[in-house]
Amino acid sequence: MGYHRKSIAKGMAAGAVAGVAATIAMDQLQKAWSKGAEELKKVIDGHESQPDPQQESSDSATEQVADKVAQITGSEEPSKEQKKQGGQAVHYAFGTLMGVAYGVAAEMWPGTQFGFGSGYGTAVFLGADETAVPTFGLAPSPTKTPPSTHANAWAAHPAYGTVLELTRRLVRRAL
Repeated sequence: MGYHRKSIAKGMAAGAVAGVAATIAMDQLQKAWSKGAEELKKVIDGHESQPDPQQESSDSATEQVADKVAQITGSEEPSKEQKKQGGQAVHYAFGTLMGVAYGVAAEMWPGTQFGFGSGYGTAVFLGADETAVPTFGLAPSPTKTPPSTHANAWAAHPAYGTVLELTRRLVRRAL
C-alpha cells in the first residue's frame, strides 16, 4: 500500500463503506453455510428434517436488540417479519460501526491490519458473539452453545475482516 497522510475522516469513510460490504459478504457466507449444513443433514438423515419449534420461536440477538429499541421508542409490538428486518438493520449498523472503528484504527495503527483483517474479524467474534451477546443475556453462555454454532459464527468473522480490509484499502486509495 502506498504512503498517504493519516486522516481519521478518510479512515472513517473508508471503514463505513467497507463495513457495509463486509457485512453483506458475512451474511452471504452464513446463509450458504446454513444451507449447506441443512443439505448435509438431509443426506446423513436420509430425509428432510422438521424445523425445531423451540429454535424457530427464539429471536436472534440482533432481533432482541431491535425489539428493545422498539420498546424504548414506544412502538407497538413488532411482528416476526418486522423483528427479522429490525435484526438485519441492527446487524448492518453494528457491522458498519465496527468497520468505522477498523478504518480509524487502520489509519492510525497499521498493525491493526493483522492477517489482512482476519485478526480483527476474529476479535469482533470473540468480543461480540462470545462475550458481549451472552453477557447481556441475548444468547446462552458459550459453554451451552453447540460447537457447530461457534464454528459457523467464527468462520464468518475472519471473512468479514478480510473483506473489510480489502474494501477499506480500495476505498482509501480512492479518497
